[in-house]
Amino acid sequence: MRTLYKINKVVVIFNLVLVIISYFTMLFLPITGIIQLVMFGMYCIIWQSVVEPLKKHFAVYGFLVFISLRLLFFSGKLEYYRDFSLISSMVLGGLLSLYFLVICTSQWLYLKNLNNQPFQL
Repeated sequence: MRTLYKINKVVVIFNLVLVIISYFTMLFLPITGIIQLVMFGMYCIIWQSVVEPLKKHFAVYGFLVFISLRLLFFSGKLEYYRDFSLISSMVLGGLLSLYFLVICTSQWLYLKNLNNQPFQL
């Protein structure tokens, strides 16, 4: 889990640095999304290791990703809203990547805490 957290942290920080130049962000944001979807799949495989309070957040993340991919697919077919769909998909993708980073950070911090005190996100 620590490795997943560190990989996710590096990818998101690299993507935030590339926000300065929006063209590079458009190139790297789909790569970030694919990496995070693979990590989400890995968390689903080791679902028993996920902390109980964070299981709800992982489920919400999966639902939001599904909805955003469906919206991106359907908005690409609309002729007049292509610019809006491009900008909204960049913003939504960035927000989803930050949300996944927060979830992974919370999972890692909870496992790092040896006292196993009650955890709140």
